[in-house]
Amino acid sequence: MGAYDLMTQERTMCENRQELPSDYKETSCPACADKTGFNPSFYNGGGISAQQRAYNDTPHIVYLAYFSPRHLKVGITSAARGELRLLEQGARSAMILKECATAYAAREWEAKLCSIPGIYESLRASEKYRLLTSEAHDPAEAAALMRRTVRETFSMDPTDPINLDRYYSRDASVLSCAINEPDNPSDAMVAGTCVGMVGTIALMEQQGRVYAVSLKDYVAHRIDYRPDEVLYEYSAPPEQGSLF
Repeated sequence: MGAYDLMTQERTMCENRQELPSDYKETSCPACADKTGFNPSFYNGGGISAQQRAYNDTPHIVYLAYFSPRHLKVGITSAARGELRLLEQGARSAMILKECATAYAAREWEAKLCSIPGIYESLRASEKYRLLTSEAHDPAEAAALMRRTVRETFSMDPTDPINLDRYYSRDASVLSCAINEPDNPSDAMVAGTCVGMVGTIALMEQQGRVYAVSLKDYVAHRIDYRPDEVLYEYSAPPEQGSLF
């Protein structure tokens, strides 16, 4: 994905056009990672780059991200990024809990809130995929649960909840219907009409059904784009209407 400037929020393409091995866990080559100088777990040691030191001294926010009634996650991000971090994570709803002067102050709040039973500090991509394809999202229910959690569990004053679903597709009905997990996912291609994207999961429509396809395996690899062609057909069991 190239290098990223933490202060200007600008991304540059990898100078070496480096294609990463299929089993590589990072999204940038070592040279681009060093140029970026970002360590999301800076509080665990391992050194802080000059870029990150300057970045950590800028305003940060503490947020509550909603993925399901049983999956509430607390995290921090730069105030300049706003809702972008929440969209990258694929949260369905969210609430900004606190604004802090630095990343260090925000991290203190994050650690405190994540120590509460039932509150997540991280969620695996596979778990987010499972929730997207198995649970409906009710924005009103999410807002009520977040308000109650912030007031009763965190002992804080809740702020206005944010419904993030409105950003993920131009057609609001896409995320209100069943999103299917393909029975026969392809490890070589993503096929269909792209009708939305939730975090790193593309929503592909084929024959009137929407399928969730993770794009993480395609990051930092060369791709062949075939417009107006469907080279692969997904299949899935009958929709479970009781879930939606």
